[in-house]
Amino acid sequence: YESIGGYEALRGNSLDDFEIARRIQTAGIDWRVYSSGGRLTTAGYRSTKDALDGYGKSIFPALGGNGLTLLLAWLLLANVTWTPVILLILESLQWITITTDQLQLASFCVMAMLITWAAAAVKLRISTLTTLLYPIAITSVLYTAVTSYLGIRRGTMTWKDRIISETDEVVMHDPQGTEEPRDPASDTPTRNSES
Repeated sequence: YESIGGYEALRGNSLDDFEIARRIQTAGIDWRVYSSGGRLTTAGYRSTKDALDGYGKSIFPALGGNGLTLLLAWLLLANVTWTPVILLILESLQWITITTDQLQLASFCVMAMLITWAAAAVKLRISTLTTLLYPIAITSVLYTAVTSYLGIRRGTMTWKDRIISETDEVVMHDPQGTEEPRDPASDTPTRNSES
């Protein structure tokens, strides 16, 4: 941890988990990720708003603050999630007719998603019945991605009383304009060296 800069190098970054991984890889450190199930407990978000705010801080900056990348990822995820489901529903209601190949492909996509989500549910020891709700879960992620983009672009997304910018250059937020500017990495006032 110290060889990648320790706490001081990460404290101003809202994407500290991503940054730790980047620094470890850049330093060429051999590392492993292990499951901490039963050994480590963390507090989750207490409300939907807290979850949206919490995850919203990460999505857009994790994509480098690039709106085009976010749009393409959003469209891909929405399409992979909903197109097969909608096709199967409309076909079963006989509102549309699709070819056998399209039906098989849509069915394969839904089954692949269900199997992946079921495997994760088993590993995480949560109800496998929740796998049936994967379109809703992914829609929540898509919504959070939009709020992440809008909040960061508008300058309303904050982390530890700092405004998050598009490149996760966290800047101090002082709505009254009464505080001295602060260095985001150290929480200490910056001094004007010219005075």
